[in-house]
Amino acid sequence: MLEHAGWVLQNNPQIVLEAVKQSGVALKYASVQCQGDRTIVLEAVRQKGDALKYASENFGNDAGIMFEAVRHDGLMLRFASEAIRNNSEIVLQAVRRSAGALEHAGRTPQSNRDIVLAAVRRDG
Repeated sequence: MLEHAGWVLQNNPQIVLEAVKQSGVALKYASVQCQGDRTIVLEAVRQKGDALKYASENFGNDAGIMFEAVRHDGLMLRFASEAIRNNSEIVLQAVRRSAGALEHAGRTPQSNRDIVLAAVRRDG
């Protein structure tokens, strides 16, 4: 319903937070300010990992946000910073959801036996 709300409501953090609790992709219709609010973005990606694509690019370097996003959709690793793409814990979580996430990982995780094995086990 946030997409049909006026700008004032799309810019209201309390309203947007409630909206993303129902549907993470409601973040798409939130104001830029709300798309940059960590609490709102965290709730959105907890609800639906691919809501990350509507958040401020700054969250690509936020380990907590990225972990939650890849926990739901491993391919969200493509929005991560280089540092996050080299974080073995986050990459492992991503490949457990989607082996294709390995393509977006940094060189170190791509060479990690446990991570590659998890990807193979996931999708063969």
